[in-house]
Amino acid sequence: SRRRHTRLQGDWSSDVCSSDLNVSLNPSLGWFMGESSLLGVQLTINPFGGKTTYEQNGTTYKSDRSNSYNIGLGGYFRHYLKWKELLPFVQIALNGGFSNLKTEGYYYEGSGPTASKTTYNGNSTGGGYLNSTFTVGLTKMINETAGLDFYVGYTYSYNKNTFKQDRKSTRLNSSHLVISYAVFCLKK
Repeated sequence: SRRRHTRLQGDWSSDVCSSDLNVSLNPSLGWFMGESSLLGVQLTINPFGGKTTYEQNGTTYKSDRSNSYNIGLGGYFRHYLKWKELLPFVQIALNGGFSNLKTEGYYYEGSGPTASKTTYNGNSTGGGYLNSTFTVGLTKMINETAGLDFYVGYTYSYNKNTFKQDRKSTRLNSSHLVISYAVFCLKK
């Protein structure tokens, strides 16, 4: 979860408050191909939402709220470099799936007797996404079959959600820092 507060100043002053929550569940299963390469599949379940308000002189004049989810499937390739108890790795991944976006909000226009409030809401249809990810990291082996992953990476993400008003939403790039737990099933 993240909360931002920005104060803009000039001829007028305005406060922009934004908060969002993003949860990502990515269970995966991989198979070793030789001693140091891993090929796997990954399920993606990613609900997220956010709210942004715009205030001036203590009055909210615009508010946007959105809730969304992504559900998909993908694959990845990871290559380990042997180095004592820490195992450095590089990984590439590609996944895609279905998405849905619901949005609602309002804004005020004008002032005095001509002031008006406009409200809106929408629900996307036929949404989808595609992610391409590159990560580098370390696996710290906890015991013979379990490890803890620490990695950073870059994701190029394309999301498309079409609304009745033919409004489209696209999110592009992000970077991330992740800690995860991995269990290795080794043949004896």
